[in-house]
Amino acid sequence: MPCYSIQTMSISLEALNRDMLESAIISTGLSYTREGDIFYLDNIEIGAGNTAIVQTGYNGQLNMIKRSYSEHVIRKVARSKKWTGQWKKLKTGSKVTMKRF
Repeated sequence: MPCYSIQTMSISLEALNRDMLESAIISTGLSYTREGDIFYLDNIEIGAGNTAIVQTGYNGQLNMIKRSYSEHVIRKVARSKKWTGQWKKLKTGSKVTMKRF
């Protein structure tokens, strides 16, 4: 019997931008290596097809990456639309209020 299990999960990022994902991973403080379009973290592999292989018990790290990626996307769109945002850090992530001028 193995000492750990590996399960495959969908990331639900159909329009995934790999460079933005890399920035999101860096902002979480997690260590990683990148080989082409595949990111290797200690217990997570984010690869082709927008899927992740996650060891049991490390879904929290994947969720942290997903939240960080979402924040990066919001910031990029806000800059392109010339919106300003007020960010508030919460225990579960961040909350933003956007205004357009």
